[in-house]
Amino acid sequence: MNIAFIIQRCQSMINTTKSSPKKINSYIGKDFTSVKDLERVLPALFAAKAYSFRNTRIDKLISQMFQFVIDENNLLNNQQCDKTIINEIMKNELLPYYTEFHHSRSREVSFLPLELRLFVYNAMYKIQVSISGQLHVLDRIGITLTKMGQFDRAKIAYALKALHYPDTKEALSLFYIECQGLESIYQNRLDILKKRGFNGESKIDELTQAINAFTDIANFNDIRVAPAILHILEAYFPALSHDKEFIQQALYYLETGDRSGLDALQISPVHYAEEIVHKAVVNPNLKYVGSYNKKKMHKNTTQKEVVTQKENKRISDKKLKAYLLKLEPRIFEFREPSVQKQHIESSPLFNKADEPYAHLPYVDGGMLAGYIDYVQKKFILRYILNDEHSPNEFDELQLINLARYVVECLEKGQPFIFKHKQKDELSAFSNPMQIELILHDIGFVLQILNE
Repeated sequence: MNIAFIIQRCQSMINTTKSSPKKINSYIGKDFTSVKDLERVLPALFAAKAYSFRNTRIDKLISQMFQFVIDENNLLNNQQCDKTIINEIMKNELLPYYTEFHHSRSREVSFLPLELRLFVYNAMYKIQVSISGQLHVLDRIGITLTKMGQFDRAKIAYALKALHYPDTKEALSLFYIECQGLESIYQNRLDILKKRGFNGESKIDELTQAINAFTDIANFNDIRVAPAILHILEAYFPALSHDKEFIQQALYYLETGDRSGLDALQISPVHYAEEIVHKAVVNPNLKYVGSYNKKKMHKNTTQKEVVTQKENKRISDKKLKAYLLKLEPRIFEFREPSVQKQHIESSPLFNKADEPYAHLPYVDGGMLAGYIDYVQKKFILRYILNDEHSPNEFDELQLINLARYVVECLEKGQPFIFKHKQKDELSAFSNPMQIELILHDIGFVLQILNE
């Protein structure tokens, strides 16, 4: 799939239909049924977006693209689980918390196996009450498909996401950016998992990682969602639901913080996962025997109450740092000092303000760019997107506080505004996806400083 070529066709289509947007109908063609159709369909959809042209045919195409991305009919078909049960648990225990989804609240879902995450995100997308929520869910769908190695489907997810942006030119630009380096993200994930002793593609590994998550409350950003995730996990692995002792002790730990009962079980996550998967193999007809209590479900908890409760509980610096260190960068350019020195000397984009930092490596994440000082453990900010700033030094704590502000902007739907403390230099962004990219860049800078 040649994204650059598709974007060129989108721009050409926008110009072609400028005089009469109704011409778009003649370019739409047949239904969307395969990846090859994207080259035909997407230019027409972006032209329709540019001129606010909408009809039932266009709506149908967008719906078909989403169904192709999710492939709902084939989700979880290779698992012994009952999708009806998982849907019931999601409806009663999980989805009430996520009617206004944003990236900073995806932590708990990330403990689930990839295919199950996709199933959950599909359900979340259908209940979003805002375009911003849909954008964030589509982003998670794209990331999940990338980690599954489904690059074409991920690109279509990012195309759908781009179609939600208010500005067409900006949407095409971000669509191009997000489709770059998907193979690298996939490989980086496998490399990280291999370093931890996993291959990342087996049921045993996925279950081991999930069980590991439930052995430490600190892994969860929102402890109220954790029981729902555990119930969904045991519905996905029916053999797990038969081990009442582990489930009960894990739920008690999540509710009280007392892990003495869980510790008494002396469970090795990897050996336990092997045992559960083996039970499923030798007994393929094993059925789910759920442990969740419907009386304790949060069906009456409104989204406003959830957000209010979340805002009243300030996340610690340690927890926020741990979250940032696990973020995956989009596109990050790393220049060694010798290469950066050549840029300073030859490029008009750099000036004397850079000379004191010429001995330092330079990083550019697309939104944030600047120098890394390994000795002082500092990041020297120089650019936010295309806005140049006088050298502005951030130590680790200052970066965490900046990330806290970014998360607050995302949660409250407010613009990100950055003003240099000593200079009359201002950067402001209202697009939630650009603000989210800033968070990813902060996370990767912290990862570099902590190497």
